[in-house]
Amino acid sequence: MAAALHRVSQLEGAVAIKTRAVEEAKVEREKAETELAGTQGVLASLKEGLSAKEEELCVIEEGANALSCEVDGQLRGAVDICTVLIGKQEARVQTLGKVWAGLEAALAAEEERMEQSFRNAKEVRALEELQGSLLTLAGFVESAKAGQAKAQLACQLAKAETGSFSMRALFEKFDA
Repeated sequence: MAAALHRVSQLEGAVAIKTRAVEEAKVEREKAETELAGTQGVLASLKEGLSAKEEELCVIEEGANALSCEVDGQLRGAVDICTVLIGKQEARVQTLGKVWAGLEAALAAEEERMEQSFRNAKEVRALEELQGSLLTLAGFVESAKAGQAKAQLACQLAKAETGSFSMRALFEKFDA
């Protein structure tokens, strides 16, 4: 009888550990789903930004075709990076959806949680690098706008040399 009570006590302890492991896995899954939603929001924002930048590039492309191609490539690279990050987040949510059995499973769940913290730090670094890339991209766009203004001025100067309008009108437009 004492042996049976001892065995029941052991089983109750094992059940408590398993229950705690399942709860921890649920919490981790919720965290991962929240992070996934945030990353998807970033992707949507980046896609909106991409659409806006592509429209600007169509206008700038006439005067600065080589520069606009470089900017477009950088935007597409940023979207590709976000797509990869979302794929990693979705894979992690699926992994956290599984429930492990027994004490070995509880240990495996703890190890997974530690690995996830490490990956989250890597993802934060990747997002910070992406932010830096977007700031660089914004600089390229501003540079392209300045290049377009210079090209327009050169066209106006060329027209002025052919006599299509006066130099005075050109300087008035330039000063405005």
